[in-house]
Amino acid sequence: MSFNCRDFFEIANYLLQNDTAGSHLDAARYRTVIGRAYYAAFLRARDYMSDFCNVDFDKDRTSLHNRVARYLQTSSDSKIRFAGVKLDSLRRGRSKADYSRDMIVNIKRVAESAISNSRQIIKELEKLRSGEASIDPDKL
Repeated sequence: MSFNCRDFFEIANYLLQNDTAGSHLDAARYRTVIGRAYYAAFLRARDYMSDFCNVDFDKDRTSLHNRVARYLQTSSDSKIRFAGVKLDSLRRGRSKADYSRDMIVNIKRVAESAISNSRQIIKELEKLRSGEASIDPDKL
């Protein structure tokens, strides 16, 4: 059975909802939420573009994370283009959560925003599956 990237969203949401206020693990939990919310949206976008838009990511895997967001930004649909902008913002947030040792100001709010943005991106990506929107891989 293959992994369902939706499970990343579910675990991120679960971690956010199961508050352990005051725990020494709060920062790690919120950082994990940010990362899993990003990967839920990123993997869905990559898979939908491969499956429904004939984008072949296997031939060139360099800068894959940047390219997925940029491909979305070539869509004829303004909400898909905006989903690409949000995905890139989530990627930057995920990088900061994963690699920066600096404190993230309002980290709980950042985690909540990551969940919200991931949910919106995934919703808009359904347009690629249904054929309501498309992307043009030749534009890159």
